[in-house]
Amino acid sequence: MYCTDFVFNGERLSDHNLMICNFDGSEPTQNGGDVTFITVKPPYSDKYTYYTYSYETPISLTFSICKNPCKSRADEDLYFDQDDQSYLKRWLQRTDGYFWLAFDQEGFEDVMFHAKFNLQPHFICGRVAGYDVTVDTDAPYGYSQLQFKTFSLSTGETFSVEDYSDKTGAIYPKIIITPKANGTVSIESGCNKYKETTIISNAMKDIKITLDKENDFIDGLTNLNNFNFVYPIIANEYNDITSTFKNIGDVDCTLYIEYRHIRRVDI
Repeated sequence: MYCTDFVFNGERLSDHNLMICNFDGSEPTQNGGDVTFITVKPPYSDKYTYYTYSYETPISLTFSICKNPCKSRADEDLYFDQDDQSYLKRWLQRTDGYFWLAFDQEGFEDVMFHAKFNLQPHFICGRVAGYDVTVDTDAPYGYSQLQFKTFSLSTGETFSVEDYSDKTGAIYPKIIITPKANGTVSIESGCNKYKETTIISNAMKDIKITLDKENDFIDGLTNLNNFNFVYPIIANEYNDITSTFKNIGDVDCTLYIEYRHIRRVDI
């Protein structure tokens, strides 16, 4: 990590006259994101057969922060008083979930982490001169900035989305479907290898249907039995990054999608 600034939950570190630093020559570190192969050894064979894979741990980052000496009037201003400590913990050491974190580092403008902070005070001569920070994320990878698209699909029409994720497979966008008539909404989505068909029967004209698998949220359905609980996907494979949404139902509709590409990077 070669940056001195980050943005967390919409607030920038430098807005508080703070910066990323190191104490006693300690360097920032990153852990997690390791891939484990799950294999099976057939009887009477010396070889192991690949079965699947799993990520064992989410990404964890460690670094330190201090006051920016260029923004301080005197040496006394470099230490954190009670008000400084209270605000910093209120902002960073939250207890209400994960929030978006981005580092202000050249070349990483499209990398974000869904993260939470833990802070340990770094004392010098009995006073708090900064904090040693541990950032734990919710996944073994980062994400891109939020992407969103709106498109109309008549029956039989398709729309394509490029999935530039650094991980092959499927991601689940938030999708809002607006039928243009009463009837059955049926959307086929994905790429050649990964494909799903979402079916919603008895859809009503102009009633927005929201499907958000990541947050386990469904809205706009009067009866959940009308939904087959197959969520639309955006997917890629090594030689195919194009996902298509095809309207195979009997009503025209408008689709709005929100999603983030997966970013497997070291920062």
